[in-house]
Amino acid sequence: MKTQPLLALTLSVTLAILACSPAVVSTSTAPPPTAAADTPASPPPTPAAGTATTPPTAGAATDAPPDAPATVPPTAAPVTGGPETVDPADYTFQLVAEGFADPVLVTHAGDGSGRLFVVEKVGSIRILRPDGTVLPDPFYDMTGQVSQDSEQGLLGLAFSPRYAEDGAFFINYTDLNGDTHVDRCHVSGSDPNQGGDCATLLFVPQPAWNHNGGHLAFGPDGYLYIGLGDGGDSNDPDDRAQNLNDRLGKLLRLDVSGDEAAYSPAPGNPFSDQGGAAAEVWAYGLRNPWRWSFDRATGDLYIGDVGQNAFEELDYQPASSAGGENYGWPYLEALRVNTEAPRAAPDGFSSVPPLVNYAQEVGGCSIVGGYVYRGRSLPELNGVYFFGDYCTGNVWTLPAATPDPAVTQWPSTGFNISSFGEDEAGELYAVDLNGGVYRLVRAGG
Repeated sequence: MKTQPLLALTLSVTLAILACSPAVVSTSTAPPPTAAADTPASPPPTPAAGTATTPPTAGAATDAPPDAPATVPPTAAPVTGGPETVDPADYTFQLVAEGFADPVLVTHAGDGSGRLFVVEKVGSIRILRPDGTVLPDPFYDMTGQVSQDSEQGLLGLAFSPRYAEDGAFFINYTDLNGDTHVDRCHVSGSDPNQGGDCATLLFVPQPAWNHNGGHLAFGPDGYLYIGLGDGGDSNDPDDRAQNLNDRLGKLLRLDVSGDEAAYSPAPGNPFSDQGGAAAEVWAYGLRNPWRWSFDRATGDLYIGDVGQNAFEELDYQPASSAGGENYGWPYLEALRVNTEAPRAAPDGFSSVPPLVNYAQEVGGCSIVGGYVYRGRSLPELNGVYFFGDYCTGNVWTLPAATPDPAVTQWPSTGFNISSFGEDEAGELYAVDLNGGVYRLVRAGG
């Protein structure tokens, strides 16, 4: 794990502002000029008149940060994916189903059924069948039991890797007080399209209404990973993201293979033997990780971390990582030194720089982490990572597992992208918070 001292980052940012022109997306250690806007950032809220109420930043970290800027042109350009060069204009996101209530995630159960599960922020999970029809009754419904302010609600869903045998699934939501719950639930023994019987595994008090994170997923190691934001307010005023004794602003890693109503910190967690640290912590220094995923072929992890007022960042963690990465927040926003942090960074502070970062003034306001395409329908895209922005509907791609990736901007979707998703076969989907679920296909196909 390569880290970058704060002084070096300060010099890097200063030189970038003096020498570099603005870039839509940068994979350099020298980001584009700081955006002037100063609005609070957060994961996708309910859209008002087609605009986002939350600002952005995004970044991803790499083991070997590049030495020179790599930027995305303002128009679509070819990107190399797999053995062939492909043109983004040859693809489109095609409507699969619509009419969902504030959908924030689409995923699958890995049970061979071909069903997709659409998470609605209002508190329900709907089943989208392979023929494109939506079952009339929700798979799970907790409407009325979740808070609905802006970034709150039912936010995450993950199925057990052994779902076909154990019928277990996990949800992440904020209760009526705004606090985070992660529950273990089970499918009905008599109806595979009905879930219920839930018990809370993890409870985390939330000091504010925003920056809840909310995503959860099983890693290739079989452990449950949970992303939590810094607890809200601007600039992490209580420095939670850097406090290892606080679970906010962290990526957690849990072993949920034991008792139904309990969990244990996963073996090998980096801080489990460190006094004063939460044993669940896998990585820290995150502001609001809104959608992240493991590459199903390599196990590499990509994290979209929503920024404050200037930059969005995409963070990266290779499958070989032993955990413990510090992604810098609140002392850094992507590569920019955050002068509004609650306190100055301590002497010797270092962090893992983002793989990609972009200025909000040119790229959007809230990054949405995506997936590495591993489907069969579009083999030329094998190994291409997709991510986007909630506010602009922009989509970008980069070649997976590349330290200095060439980033390509695709034609804007026109959506308020709340999430990407994949089905059991590895095909890629995009979710529009306004109600639609779309699949990536060939244009005109």
